[in-house]
Amino acid sequence: MTGILYGNIQELNRDKLKKIRKALPISQKDLGKAIDISPSQIKNIELGYTGASIDSLVRIAKYLHVSTDYLLDITDDPGEYWKDKKY
Repeated sequence: MTGILYGNIQELNRDKLKKIRKALPISQKDLGKAIDISPSQIKNIELGYTGASIDSLVRIAKYLHVSTDYLLDITDDPGEYWKDKKY
């Protein structure tokens, strides 16, 4: 089944998002551009002013090489890509 996922996720761990983004390093502007949302949306997600849509969460996770479970604070393991990296 394909389609767009709707809804906002408030439980996104904004500290993990910011930490991983900075470890790459990538700016809010570049992340927003890469996943097709505005840099102000990235900023607002990181500040906790808004949640991420389910679709945005998936795109953020893929781009940052982490699992959605990591960003949702279900696990502390960011994934295989980060295994030997310092973040």
